[in-house]
Amino acid sequence: MNNPRGISVVICCYNCALRLPETIRHLAQQEVPAHLPWEIWIVNNASSDNTVQVAINEWQKYSSTGIEFNIVDEPTPGVLNARIKGINCARYEYLLFCDDDNWLNPSYVATAFEIMDANPEIGALGGCGEIVAEEPIAIDETLLSRLNANGPQHWAATDHWLYSAGMTIRKSIFMELAKHGWSLITTGRTGTNFLSGEDAEICFMFYLRGYQIAANNRLTFKHLIPVKRQSIKTIIDMAFWLSYSYYFLYGYIALINKEPVSLNDLSTRLLKSHSLSLLRSLQAVMMQVLKKGKRPTLEQRCTVLRHYGMVSSIIKNRKQVINHQQHIQQVLNSVKQGANA
Repeated sequence: MNNPRGISVVICCYNCALRLPETIRHLAQQEVPAHLPWEIWIVNNASSDNTVQVAINEWQKYSSTGIEFNIVDEPTPGVLNARIKGINCARYEYLLFCDDDNWLNPSYVATAFEIMDANPEIGALGGCGEIVAEEPIAIDETLLSRLNANGPQHWAATDHWLYSAGMTIRKSIFMELAKHGWSLITTGRTGTNFLSGEDAEICFMFYLRGYQIAANNRLTFKHLIPVKRQSIKTIIDMAFWLSYSYYFLYGYIALINKEPVSLNDLSTRLLKSHSLSLLRSLQAVMMQVLKKGKRPTLEQRCTVLRHYGMVSSIIKNRKQVINHQQHIQQVLNSVKQGANA
């Protein structure tokens, strides 16, 4: 570890002027021991609103805290680009990704440092989010919880991934992989493009590098869901895009699971399975509409779009995903050779 011990909080911002004040307030209220160095980085990702000015004005209210507060621009749209900018700018070894709608509990920063510092085998550490729907609440919160960071991440140790909200990683691992040429296949969300999964991709690569992926329920935070995201359309769109994005990660998944067949054969198997499920789902919807005169339920619509998302992604992206798996293996081999040199 060549980076100083401490925590760098990275907030990737795209048009988040309305959400930033409360997020910044919760950061200013962190109860961090005096001996623990930490800083905050606001990464302005091609915002067209007054995100930067709001960040400056808000932090002036808390400037007496003595915490180093930085703002940097990343003009290329895409949350992955913003994350990489934050990683490169960060001074400290532990990087805490705080979304612009995350309200960290007062002990979050100190606890994340404590856990990461005491457990060098952990490469990425997640927390436990709790959804807070902005009022007036437009949709049932149980529906929102399906598609947003919410609740304990009990799958972290077995499935080896975390949601990015509140996730802490080791900068040295990321930089080592980058040094050996690693590039991510997921871009993160850009405007109306909801391709996601860069958080899971980072976790998968860290796991393949030999590190544990963990979550701790002491790390709690509130996750604000704005009214504009409380819509049936958003839920339906995300049902498609989450499934579409998931296929991009199969290069990692196949390596982690040590699949006995090639990724091409695995993709063919997935395509057949999801195509059949898509046809069955569509048939069920048509029968309900034509025979019973009932509109499809939200769950039925989401099921159709989940299968359609996977089918569409395999058809369009199969070659890219297969090539990227070869890239992953080359990077891991290069890192291993470098360690043995």
